[in-house]
Amino acid sequence: MLGIFSWETREIGRAQVRETRLPRGEITVTDQSNASIEQHDHRVHWRCPPLGGEVTFRYCRTVNDGVPCARSVECWRSVFDVKAFLERCYDPEQLAAAWGRARPDKLTQLANLVNRATERPGAGPNRRDPG
Repeated sequence: MLGIFSWETREIGRAQVRETRLPRGEITVTDQSNASIEQHDHRVHWRCPPLGGEVTFRYCRTVNDGVPCARSVECWRSVFDVKAFLERCYDPEQLAAAWGRARPDKLTQLANLVNRATERPGAGPNRRDPG
């Protein structure tokens, strides 16, 4: 007869453990603390508020010069315990710097993109070599 087992993931101190309860009452505890920083990179979020389209968690985790987007916890909290994961993988100073950054509004973002595109040599859709 196959029994039903249950599991829960919780934190004990700074360690994240997975506790599995088997049908006959046995309990196994597995330390999840050393899980890879890339373990959630494949996950896809249906809509990134700043970009307006699908993104992977890897993008959200590295978008600010290698540290997470300020909205990462808000966007991913229904998918997994993103706050605990990020706190385990990044220094508190890195997270404070990333989460404390002011977010530019959409108009400022658009203006920055246009400026970067026009500053590149040879940029622009209608530029041709004279000759």
